[in-house]
Amino acid sequence: MSQTSTTTERPLRFLWHFVRPDRRTVVLVLVLLVINNGFSLVEPYLFKIVIDDYLTKLSDVLRFPDSSAFIAGLIRLLLIWIGVALISRIAKNFQDYFATMTADRTGIRVYDHAFAHVLGLSMDFHEGKKTGEVMRRITKAREDVTKLVKVLTDKILQNGATILFVIVFTTIKEWRMGVLLMTAVPIFVLTTLMIAKRIKILAQKINREQEQLLGTAVQAMDHVAVVKAFNTEERERQAAAKNNWLANGFLARQTRAWRSLGFVQGTLINFFRTAIVGYGTYLAFQGTVTPGDVIFFTFYAVGIFMPLYELSDTYTTYQDGLASIERLQELLHQHPTVVAPTKGYTGSDRPWAVEFRDVHFAYQPERPILRGVSFTLTPGEKLAIVGGSGGGKSTITKLLLRLYDPTGGSILVDGVDVREWDLGALRRSFGVVFQENILFNESIALNIAYGRPDVSADEIAAAARLAHADEFIARLPQQYQTVVGERGMKLSGGERQRIAVARAVILRPKLYIFDEATSSLDARSEAQVQMAIDDVAKGVSSLTIAHRLSTIVNADQILVLREGRIVERGTHDTLLKIHGEYAGLYATQQRATTTT
Repeated sequence: MSQTSTTTERPLRFLWHFVRPDRRTVVLVLVLLVINNGFSLVEPYLFKIVIDDYLTKLSDVLRFPDSSAFIAGLIRLLLIWIGVALISRIAKNFQDYFATMTADRTGIRVYDHAFAHVLGLSMDFHEGKKTGEVMRRITKAREDVTKLVKVLTDKILQNGATILFVIVFTTIKEWRMGVLLMTAVPIFVLTTLMIAKRIKILAQKINREQEQLLGTAVQAMDHVAVVKAFNTEERERQAAAKNNWLANGFLARQTRAWRSLGFVQGTLINFFRTAIVGYGTYLAFQGTVTPGDVIFFTFYAVGIFMPLYELSDTYTTYQDGLASIERLQELLHQHPTVVAPTKGYTGSDRPWAVEFRDVHFAYQPERPILRGVSFTLTPGEKLAIVGGSGGGKSTITKLLLRLYDPTGGSILVDGVDVREWDLGALRRSFGVVFQENILFNESIALNIAYGRPDVSADEIAAAARLAHADEFIARLPQQYQTVVGERGMKLSGGERQRIAVARAVILRPKLYIFDEATSSLDARSEAQVQMAIDDVAKGVSSLTIAHRLSTIVNADQILVLREGRIVERGTHDTLLKIHGEYAGLYATQQRATTTT
């Protein structure tokens, strides 16, 4: 099974790896932040000058002997004010733009990295996880990381710098006011954090329920035909509703916590704002400060309390981002159990043989699937494997493709153990047609060219002809540009299989693998697909996993699997003569065909 790393990198250090390509932009954002803060905090001081030097001096003849002196001075001050506000606004706009671009690009890098990692994990991981849950975790991480980077630059650094600047400037102007503000900040922060911690815990529970909801919903939608056939729509709806209402219960508690936080914050802000206005007015009464200073301190108090008011939302976003990173790291610390060598073998130009040497395999130790399987597929040979359900037939395909590694023995391709092969080169050498071939919701041409997107239209058409798919494609209104629908549902089963055969042909493989490629088809579709398989496999080695024995009567070698062991081997005629298991299976199918 997948292994998990025992070490986890600190979330912010992990995040920095994805922010780092934009480090110059981050520096620019910090410079713009300082400019924005510096100039925006000059504005309250200019307001103070307007009050102290103009509004309170309207009747001062010595200062303003006539209206022209008053107007000239006021206009000069207002022009400075406009210039300061303009510089601050320009810096803020560019700061927001570059911060948003950095946040978005970071989210994209995180998503790309996580998606590529999950795609690279081995089959044991994918077969043990719900796709919806995994994708929810990845997309949630992208969303939360994008918000986190934006919060770090736009809220935490911005508001932190604002609070620092305000306290410093206030303390320089009047140290007692500075002390009052410094007392207000920790009280406000600690109160907010205590309540916000409850909100964070509830948010994590909501995320878990939403992950399970998406996993359940995606699974139901992926298998909607089964859901409808078994009339279980209501059961699936109830399963989804259960997760939805559990999440809603946590959401209601979270909403109450938010309301409590808003009430506490508003009360504290009103208290400290009143204290600053009252204490400032008292100091003005004593002659220690001017009326303009009182307005100046009040504006600065707003400059502190508004960032503090945003702290709860900022804290929750920050914690959500860290929590998403930690959950993503759990995913990223899943390692593939099938690992390719750094410089693996890529194959030779000579014809290849495939050999299984005493191969054992088990998904779980207590349930062995293959028990000492040995056989050789020589170049150009057509080998078929048959047997009852659960005998291990399809497992052989998975091992040959190295989706799993054997728990015992070895598999040699071109004389080299598959564990020493370059994984890409190994898999590109096989053209595989599964029992259920999933087509992508793209055009027929793109589906055929899926393994080799650089092929020409002529090559696509040639592969379709060889797979006997050109006949029905020619009848479609858009022919090769016809979009096949989700999972290829706009095509019949036989048509999908022939597209899958063409998709295998386009690879020009060294070996074809047909894993029960016709077992789910009706007789007419089976005949069409089997004809295509016979044509494409001429002169090429092929391994056929067969359910219907009529499709492999011409095989050069047939292996009969029972409970993970090869119990018979030989040609069709040879196996019939020994009147063993193969003969019994064949006779049973013949009777069933006759009865039908």
